[in-house]
Amino acid sequence: LMNNIDMEKLTPLKLKALQEAFSLTLLYKPSDIALQLKEKAGFSTHQLLQIHRNNFVISVTETLKAIYNCTLQLVGEEFFESVARQYLLNNPPIENNIRIYGEGFSEYLSTLPQLVEMPYIAEMAKFELLYEHSQNLPLQQGAFDSQDLQKVATDDFAQLQFLIRSDCIVFNSPQNIYLLFNMIKNNDVKEADLNQECYLLLQKHPDFSISVMELAEPQWQLIQQLQQETTLENLQPSSLQEQLSYLLTENLISGFTINEK
Repeated sequence: LMNNIDMEKLTPLKLKALQEAFSLTLLYKPSDIALQLKEKAGFSTHQLLQIHRNNFVISVTETLKAIYNCTLQLVGEEFFESVARQYLLNNPPIENNIRIYGEGFSEYLSTLPQLVEMPYIAEMAKFELLYEHSQNLPLQQGAFDSQDLQKVATDDFAQLQFLIRSDCIVFNSPQNIYLLFNMIKNNDVKEADLNQECYLLLQKHPDFSISVMELAEPQWQLIQQLQQETTLENLQPSSLQEQLSYLLTENLISGFTINEK
């Protein structure tokens, strides 16, 4: 589209105004961008603008499909594309990085009257965004040697802060997203009771694959509190200390520090 404008005659301020006008036009909002364009053989300026609008919407929709693929499979392509278009027009990208677009998509889905009886749709979208974010987690370097705990003085144990691996992230939902995710992954979607609390751990591996592990609620609570730098003596409830052995066995602890009073 910018090829149809004489760029050499534009000052920085005029270029910025032109870019803003172009952005408004892509979102079907009033602008005078059509006055700046030259017609091409067989196409009016309005037709050229419509081509670019369509390409923009398609491009963003394809990005959302890639991130929310399970959600797409649950609602179908026609419905997803319609919702994605409305979401885009109401929530246009504000950064020049399409890979981080769609942060509020799950919240948008939860407001749709068509999905009010299907809360697992928005919850799946929330999970998929976290799954996408887990791709960017830094891989944990080195392994925790539990024998280091033997060097800690008894009086210091209460002040221990255990560190969760940097390549792990946790997820919680009132819907059984773990069951639904596996049904979709195995192409075996069937009727099931999804109204069950779900606690998951996502972990990035050196081959950049992501594993999804189901947790018990106390294990999830412990990880949550450890990620908030809670010391052993401040864990709530204190019985969460019993779950430390599980985290150590599953190699989810990367180390520890001693919080000085």
